[in-house]
Amino acid sequence: MAPWIRGALLSLAPPELLGVTSGRSHLLVPVSQDLSIDLLEAGLSEQERFVDAALDAPVDLPVAAAASDPYGVVLWPAAQVVAAVLVALLLKDSSRRHVLELGSGTGLCALSAAGLQPTVPPGGTVAVLATDYREEPLELLRQAVPLNEQRLGQPLEIATRCLDFTCEPLPHTDVLVAAGLLYLRSTSEALAAGCLSALQHGAHVLVGDTQRPGRPFFLRALAHALGKAVHFETVEGWSLVAVPVALLGTAGPPPLGEEESEGGAAAAALLAPVVRPQAVHAVASAGEIPWGEPKRAKTSLALLADEFTRAFQRTQWGVNGRVEPKFFDDNFVFRDPDVTTNGIQAYSKGTGAVLSNCQADAIDVQLFEPDRFAIRWRIAGTANVPFPGLRIKPYIVTSTFTVNSQGLVDSETDSFSIPTWDLLLSAVAPWLPGLAPPEPPVQSPYA
Repeated sequence: MAPWIRGALLSLAPPELLGVTSGRSHLLVPVSQDLSIDLLEAGLSEQERFVDAALDAPVDLPVAAAASDPYGVVLWPAAQVVAAVLVALLLKDSSRRHVLELGSGTGLCALSAAGLQPTVPPGGTVAVLATDYREEPLELLRQAVPLNEQRLGQPLEIATRCLDFTCEPLPHTDVLVAAGLLYLRSTSEALAAGCLSALQHGAHVLVGDTQRPGRPFFLRALAHALGKAVHFETVEGWSLVAVPVALLGTAGPPPLGEEESEGGAAAAALLAPVVRPQAVHAVASAGEIPWGEPKRAKTSLALLADEFTRAFQRTQWGVNGRVEPKFFDDNFVFRDPDVTTNGIQAYSKGTGAVLSNCQADAIDVQLFEPDRFAIRWRIAGTANVPFPGLRIKPYIVTSTFTVNSQGLVDSETDSFSIPTWDLLLSAVAPWLPGLAPPEPPVQSPYA
């Protein structure tokens, strides 16, 4: 990793919530020791409107969910990391006169470049173009400009433009910046193509990511074009779960993966915050589940509840769908605050699609004679709705099961310790006041 990149990320403090300005959350985000940027996020009502629209999109159509996602109107950790390195780059290399940010969202990178103008080397005035495929984030950026002008005591000039880089050509630039965009395969592959084109034209490329599902497709596209794998290096930073940030140090023009020369050749630094590994339970395919196995013989409710809970903990079917059919009636019905599913096979398939990289820990069981029992359990990990790769803060689920006359579980009704809207807002804007704290880790007695 180039020393100037390492230096840019030393002691990078997390954002500070200053309050509410005109219904917007007002943040102060450090990007260097000498520069902090005022940033605006959408207010709670606007975020909830985006969340509701995303939840209404079909689960099997992630593009539809992404079209109404809330993550363009809040700050993501990757943006601060990329902005810090961008500032260091512009101070180091005055030949970089044009900055293009893709998927700007709230515009931290663009605002950082524009706010740096008085401190760049002589003759180093930078033209900044912030783009996004939606107008709402760009409006937040424009509203933040006068706040930064007041703080910095200087005018900020930033051009904004609606641009969908998956289907539109990119303007030529000296520096290409993108942070937190690797949600979908199509977007990730299009971004890789844009990065490669920019590098071929001598641009410096900065890309940030919080280990979203599209990252493998992005790296694969780069590796295929460059003929070599791209590697990651770890640096300290902050993220939504307060874990290390990984830095992919590269150089260019292609091939990537070598140290930058002192001669000032065109270069790239692909930045990627990564999350701490959690217990991973593979999603079961239909062929791995013994759907034809004999059903369990009827026993007392207490024995059923104990065996059922131990199997739930062992196979983790509550988060991966790998059920043991012997416990269930084929017409099992599942309900939670957002979803109703009919049939045990449909439940298995749906759970495996909605959740990923999750851990379920059974806490206790309560009996309600003659035909009901409830399991309290803690869930932590990642959801794939309303958009892929959404990290959810840990919360407690209470699952109440009913048992039919054959002694088989025929329904499940779930309730959550934290409302769905709180879970979603905590994922996209954890610094908002009034949100419930995450549930602490537990040691399951059924493990």
